Amino acid sequence: GPEWDQMRREMTSLLSVSKPWFQRPLRAATNQLVTDLVERPNVPLLEHCIAWATRAICDPLIGERALDASAQGIVHALNNCFLALLSDPNAGHLAATQKQYTDVMDRIAQHRGSDSVANHILTTAPKDADHIELLKNVVGGLLVASLHINALSLFWALTQIAEDPNLQKRLAFEGQVWEDTPRRAVETPLAYACVRESQRIKPVMAFIERQVARTVEGGSHKLNAGDNVLFSPWLVQRNSATWADPLTFNPDNFAKGARHPIGSYFPFGLGARQCPGTNLVNQQLTFAVSGVFHKLQLAPHAETRPGDIAPMFRVNLEPRGQVRLSATPIRSTQKKVTL
Repeated sequence: GPEWDQMRREMTSLLSVSKPWFQRPLRAATNQLVTDLVERPNVPLLEHCIAWATRAICDPLIGERALDASAQGIVHALNNCFLALLSDPNAGHLAATQKQYTDVMDRIAQHRGSDSVANHILTTAPKDADHIELLKNVVGGLLVASLHINALSLFWALTQIAEDPNLQKRLAFEGQVWEDTPRRAVETPLAYACVRESQRIKPVMAFIERQVARTVEGGSHKLNAGDNVLFSPWLVQRNSATWADPLTFNPDNFAKGARHPIGSYFPFGLGARQCPGTNLVNQQLTFAVSGVFHKLQLAPHAETRPGDIAPMFRVNLEPRGQVRLSATPIRSTQKKVTL
């Protein structure tokens, strides 16, 4: 609808990967993540990743660090509300969450930074527009889509790469050329391939729902306009008919020149209704993966049980328990620490 089109326009024009206000918080968030992985060993990995996602996205969206906690809070509340509604549609959780959502958008409207997407939306909106609804539809939608999905995407990428010391050496070598310099994902192809392979084998959106726009027939099957369809990147992207050794993490699946049939890979949807932030998410994740493994070696930690890292289907694909890794700074005699 109109909100979808507006979100796509705002993201394309304002959150371009070449913009300083996109790159600056991304670099700062990634450098802080590296520091936190070493200096805050008792914090679970997913919490580090959520902090990274918040720093990377809230700055360009809101432009005021004091609002970061509010942004995280509303994402958490909306996720809990969604799960509560699934278990009991008549539980009445929605009204309280809607009020909290409106309150957060009101705080953003009042205290937003001048160099932010929120400020651009409000200063360019028609005079008779409902500013809070605009923020809900665009900024709120971006927050909900970005914070949790970005954090979990990074979590799954780091945990899978941590299993392969040789792959980490290749990533460290690739990252030497760039250090903290802004670049596009394709300019660090191995890091980008790792991100895409992680999204293949551990897609954060394991199931996606869409509504059929017009009648579709295929073989003996018929879908009528208005039918709801549930399809699964988790199942399709692990199909041995398309993917060799589909349960093995192998970034070479996305090496330069690799080709895959249409419909065999769609971690964020496919076609006209693909997530409008796919490119931006992958730019952020690739930069983070490259930055982390340029400076750190990560390894599984003995205290992380297999059940902790096993995926669980909730709103998004989450680990079942608290996962930690062991981190060793590269080019340093500093003793290895446990995360």
